[in-house]
Amino acid sequence: PISIRGGINLYQYAPNPISWIDPLGLASTNNPGVYDVYGEARLPSDMYRMSDGKHFQEANRQLYYQMKNDPQFKATLEGKYPGIFEKVSPGKRGAFPRKAPTGIGWETTWHHHERVGGLLQLVDGPDHNSRHLDYHPKGYGGRKTWGGGSGCR
Repeated sequence: PISIRGGINLYQYAPNPISWIDPLGLASTNNPGVYDVYGEARLPSDMYRMSDGKHFQEANRQLYYQMKNDPQFKATLEGKYPGIFEKVSPGKRGAFPRKAPTGIGWETTWHHHERVGGLLQLVDGPDHNSRHLDYHPKGYGGRKTWGGGSGCR
């Protein structure tokens, strides 16, 4: 559209079309720092620099007991993520899963909160991936600020 300030050159190309789009999908789509959280786990400080697998295992353990001790919370999560209780339950040898729970038609991840040390938040996996700057307003998350960075993954 030309609008009122079309100027003399009506065929001028856009100055930089890449600045008007988000080819990597990293731009915020809502409000930075605002996202839905479905569960939380707190890591002790001696676990901060352990692997994601260890972080997720501890978070799954805590979520399992939260759901086991709170039937209403369990029902709410099962309504959103059918089968999640089974996905975070310990295996035959008593070990908890080292990955975020995933089921048919749904996927979650444990988000490392960027400011609160040791706080993992259960969030939708696809939402976490597609709204990077909403979850990481500074461009990075808690893994970098308190969790030892990518070298500890």
